[in-house]
Amino acid sequence: MTRKRRTRLDLIALLIKVSSIEYITLYDIIIHTGMNRRLAKPYVEFLVKQGFLERNNLGRVSGYRATERGLRWLEKYISLKREVDQ
Repeated sequence: MTRKRRTRLDLIALLIKVSSIEYITLYDIIIHTGMNRRLAKPYVEFLVKQGFLERNNLGRVSGYRATERGLRWLEKYISLKREVDQ
């Protein structure tokens, strides 16, 4: 059985979704998304720069959490994806 490749927008939506509840470390993002560090880190940095994620220091590591802007984008993306998939 082959796995369907995830699009860039699917990956962005997944990153916002896993960080929507509380601050999450890059390591936890990697675990929850199945991405490797080399792929996850640039996406996370892009989302911080665009204002979809916020970064906060959690001791020695950084934590990331979805912003209101990121959550609004996620809602719109999910809604649009449902319409297209019907």
